[in-house]
Amino acid sequence: MAKFVRVLFDWEAERDSDLSIHTGDIIKIDFTKDRWAVGTLNGRQGQFPLNYTEILDSSAGISTPPLSHRLDKAKSVPTGHNSILNSSSRPSFTPPMLPVKV
Repeated sequence: MAKFVRVLFDWEAERDSDLSIHTGDIIKIDFTKDRWAVGTLNGRQGQFPLNYTEILDSSAGISTPPLSHRLDKAKSVPTGHNSILNSSSRPSFTPPMLPVKV
């Protein structure tokens, strides 16, 4: 079963391998490592910080992925994407403090 996240805060891509995300976007998660994820949004795959998102479960109302996710025929991560999240190639990331949900 595919996993999805909802974006809580905007984050702009800093590199070609990054995925710009905006509040309210729903992203299909391809894989994660530490505090980063590689996901697909509108047919584009890239990495983004997980702490800018919330994980959606099947009870969150997503029974069918958005059309862009259904059209994505890739079953595996393309060659070279494993190196995207290599901690030695990416500088340390310290996110801002996020508001606490009450």
